Amino acid sequence: MSAIKPGGVQKFMEQFINAVLTTIPIGVLAQSAFTLRFGNTVATILRFRALGSVATAFIATLGPITGLRTMIIAHFSSGYFGGTIYSILNIFIQLSFSTTAVILGGQTLANINPGTLSLIVGIIIIGVCCLIPCFIGYDMVHVYERYAWIVTSVIMLFLWGLGGKAGYDINTQKLFEDTGRALSADILSFGGIVFGSFSGWAPVAADYNCRLPADTPPMRVFLLTFLSVFIPLCFVEILGAALMTITDPAYIAAYADGSTGGVIAQVLSPWGHFGQFILVLLALSIIVNNIPNTYSTGLSIQALGRPFAMVPRFFCVFLASVIYTVAGVAGREHFSAILSNFLSILSYWTAFFIVIVAEEHFIFRQKNGPLGGYNLDDYDTLSKLPLGLAGAVVGMSEVWYTGPLEKMAGATYGADLGFENETIQNYVKKGKARLVQGDALVKSDVRQAWSEAQGSDSEPTQVDFLIFTVSGTPHFSLAKCFTINPPNLVTQSLLNVLETLPSPQPKIITISSAGLMRASHKSVPLPLKPLYNYLLTLPHRDKCGAEEVVAYSTG
Repeated sequence: MSAIKPGGVQKFMEQFINAVLTTIPIGVLAQSAFTLRFGNTVATILRFRALGSVATAFIATLGPITGLRTMIIAHFSSGYFGGTIYSILNIFIQLSFSTTAVILGGQTLANINPGTLSLIVGIIIIGVCCLIPCFIGYDMVHVYERYAWIVTSVIMLFLWGLGGKAGYDINTQKLFEDTGRALSADILSFGGIVFGSFSGWAPVAADYNCRLPADTPPMRVFLLTFLSVFIPLCFVEILGAALMTITDPAYIAAYADGSTGGVIAQVLSPWGHFGQFILVLLALSIIVNNIPNTYSTGLSIQALGRPFAMVPRFFCVFLASVIYTVAGVAGREHFSAILSNFLSILSYWTAFFIVIVAEEHFIFRQKNGPLGGYNLDDYDTLSKLPLGLAGAVVGMSEVWYTGPLEKMAGATYGADLGFENETIQNYVKKGKARLVQGDALVKSDVRQAWSEAQGSDSEPTQVDFLIFTVSGTPHFSLAKCFTINPPNLVTQSLLNVLETLPSPQPKIITISSAGLMRASHKSVPLPLKPLYNYLLTLPHRDKCGAEEVVAYSTG
């Protein structure tokens, strides 16, 4: 993503594409969704941005080392099937981000001269413009991105200056900000969104570095990528937060009527027709940001397997463009909700993706490590790759689901702890948490786990509560989609737990799934409905069985 020529000439490059319109709404969310005052917003952005930038910069270093795209590199840590799951997730994430981008671009075009251009037409214009450069190929992507960021960066300086002329009031949100646990929950949740928007580049970070010379110093790639991600994103997100501190009634009305696009149009309104011209350029700046999303979506589609690799990339790119443009038209009235939830989900999967790839690289793939480096010829050889196992994240707090850990962290709506839960691995390594080997389907193993938790006779320990969640190795077939053997894995494991409960009995938190029943299924985001209706039918039957066991046990 940062371009480094063999002769040593270094350039900040494509990552400055983040100095665009699509980054502004993330800063806006701090006050509109989490009521954070400007000082806490800036502190949260800087801290969580640093974490996300480090993660993305690390993944970027693997491009020159391997010469492979990011989703293919994941094969070495998560296996062929695990890498396929990553590719599916990455397709969904890139399409989601592109959807929010075209909605914002459409909003901006529609606000240039209200009433003359509909939001739908604006979205379609942006979607088509994002597609054209991707047809020309990899080299054109690099050439376009190398220079396009200059214009958008100058426009951001204009917005900072015009906003200051309107009057920033950094204390305007102080009366509305939460306190205590609720404030902590707001900061953690917004921090997860910030981390997600930064680490969201990680699954594509090596895609645009893989043609660099293999002897390019990794530290050079790391530092250039870190700085070229951290600087522009912080600069523009803090701008979004600052614009929300303007108390002029015209700005408040502009946000109410036109969301982020309306506010930006109001900022540029003193410049008249030149301001409208700048607004057009700003709307078109989304193309700069959406080209990598669209192009990497095509790469991820091809990474799904050998049959997909034979599909021409231009067709994959065209299909992605059609999908996110149609989705943008369908979700145009729910921009903030889509952006907030998508970025939170993004932080969940990028967190464990980054941790797994990092562990593989630093523990197993060093020259003196157990595997002695990367054997690049094995990238698609199933027998020479890891099996790949799925993990469950229990730290979710979304509009459509709030997990038990989040309810304990926040006052009313909980706190989004998805990516923070990855740190539990550190506690295991330090001996502050223990793993007990066993099979949840074997009652004696479950009883042994209870015994370990209760300590020894000389130092007994009372178990306060149990968080119950089970995962298994998935299998896939076209007829049954994803299945787990045995098909009643969760139900039977829960029965074994309940039948071996110690005394006094602990509180039990069971992790199930949202959207299993007809009523709750309506609240599942539209892009996830096919996953629920078709791909996960049999596993969800097992979850329903477990819920029936809980309902029966509690009377």
